[in-house]
Amino acid sequence: APLLGYLFARQQYNAVERDGAAMGVDLSRIRAELATQYGFCGPESSLLMLYDACQFIENQIDCPGDHPAHADWKALRSKSRAPDLTGDLGQPKTKQQMECVTTLAQRLDAYMKQPIAKQSPRRGHRNGGSAPSGGGGRRRLSVG
Repeated sequence: APLLGYLFARQQYNAVERDGAAMGVDLSRIRAELATQYGFCGPESSLLMLYDACQFIENQIDCPGDHPAHADWKALRSKSRAPDLTGDLGQPKTKQQMECVTTLAQRLDAYMKQPIAKQSPRRGHRNGGSAPSGGGGRRRLSVG
């Protein structure tokens, strides 16, 4: 039964690819779902084959209990520590990154507290004055 499901999904994938191109419609989401659900490679998905314990550790993937490398993976995992992701997106920031953010926050705060000079209405521009000669009300924040 799994083989029939795989063969069916593969045929569906090819049909979606062919029909999407003929209709000029992007059906990549459907192709990606088929490839992911039935476990075959396509441009929208990839397959990562892991054979030994080191590969599971490198890719931060738990080794299934029935995999031949499970015992080695378990031993390696207990010896190795988690990689230091400090500074990566979504992770705690380094001291240098925090100092940079703090400096930027202080500069932004000081900038926002500066009063905006009131300008008298110009004739032709919105209220009946001439067109503006440049400048305008925009301020620039220089990023050091």
